[in-house]
Formats: sequence, C-alpha cells, structure tokens
Amino acid sequence: MKRVLALCLVLGFSVAAAVLAQDATQSQKSDQHMSGKMMSGTVTKVDSASKMMTVKDDSGKETTVYWDDSTKVSGGSPTEGATVTFATMDKDGKTVATHITTKPKY
Repeated sequence: MKRVLALCLVLGFSVAAAVLAQDATQSQKSDQHMSGKMMSGTVTKVDSASKMMTVKDDSGKETTVYWDDSTKVSGGSPTEGATVTFATMDKDGKTVATHITTKPKY
C-alpha cells in the first residue's frame, strides 16, 4: 500500500512539473513577442515615409520608434512637437509601437 501511495505521489509531482515547464515555455515565447513597455515624450523628428519618429522623454533620452500598418494610432498622426504615449515591442532589432496616442502641441 505504501508503494502504491509513493508511486502516486511521484507520478503526481511528475505531471505537475511537466505542466509547469510547458507553461513557462509558452510564457517565454509570449514575452519574446510582447517584450515592450509603455513610454511617453515629445516628438522631435518624424519621417512618415519610413514610419519612424524620434521621441525625447522627460529625462532627455531620445528613442527612435517605428510603426507599421498594425499599429493603432489615436489622436492623429505624430507630428514634431506633439506629446505621444505609446506601447512598444522589440521586432527585428527595432523598437516598434503597437499603439500610439498623440496629443497635439499647443
């Protein structure tokens, strides 16, 4: 009886470990695609043809951000001097916006 109980415990732990390992692997794959963050700042340069903008944050750091046809844009297209808030992800070594909210300059 003790052997059956021990075997059940070992099998139970093995199944639980396999499920946790699979969840961790799927989580890592998901993180690779959506490893982004929320950022905001003032647009200092825009190249609409290349779908690229340079944004300076409050600390003075400039970040080059790209967008594509799947990027959700609200508040209008980014323009120089406008304040933007955006969500990013890394794609092919570039910072790509998944969502951009633009507030016009005043």
